[in-house]
Amino acid sequence: MSEMVLDLRAPHQVYKTKDGRRVPGVTTVLAELNKPYLMNWYGTEEREGILRFMGKQAWTADALRHALPKTREGKPLLFAVQKRDRAADVGTVAHAMVEAWHAGTTLSRHGIPDDVYAQAVEPAERFKGWWTDAGLTLLHAELQMVSETWGVGGTADQIGRDKQGRIVLWDTKTGKPWYEGRPYREQIAQAVAYALMYHECHGEVVEEISIARIGKTAGDKGDLYRLGKAEMMAGKSRWLAALDAHRSTKDFDNIYREL
Repeated sequence: MSEMVLDLRAPHQVYKTKDGRRVPGVTTVLAELNKPYLMNWYGTEEREGILRFMGKQAWTADALRHALPKTREGKPLLFAVQKRDRAADVGTVAHAMVEAWHAGTTLSRHGIPDDVYAQAVEPAERFKGWWTDAGLTLLHAELQMVSETWGVGGTADQIGRDKQGRIVLWDTKTGKPWYEGRPYREQIAQAVAYALMYHECHGEVVEEISIARIGKTAGDKGDLYRLGKAEMMAGKSRWLAALDAHRSTKDFDNIYREL
């Protein structure tokens, strides 16, 4: 079997209903909700980036303002954004390595920087170990679904069957350790949304959901977190709240478009 090729610049997945109507993805809908931890991350990364840039040199405020990196359009090129985008590449490659493994092949190095490829190996291997130890039988990997009920699309990372015959869903994350040692609320809501979509599209109930945070830096051991029943119920409530918020946003857009 030939190697899987990854395009880091490929456009985002497009989801359409049976009648051809384009619909948003689960992550787009969840973006309606506030993510306070991101503000702290952006602030911290920007501060650290400026301090690294300054080094030991003495700067005046004006000199620093002019010297800090900018985009081609002359706007500030944020250190946090640069780090986020590079980290996203590592996460995307690790994710693709897992996808290739599920498909019985390997990920091609073509188009992937050597350092990014090398950094992605450890988290991908971590996932393989967890999945193998769990003794799960893979049913679907990177399963694209569209809910006709909600008018929303989504891609489930892994759907499997455990040794007891239950349907399980594993959602893979490649971010840094969670602040409170457990998945963020929107990550739980996202995984639950995929589970509910699977039931609608395939007629089987997902009985267990795990979030596999495989990390992307050396020394990060990752976290394999199984959701409890209460978390799954709260995740469903949060997902439906985000869906209502997204619909109200579209309502406002339609109102103002007609004015």
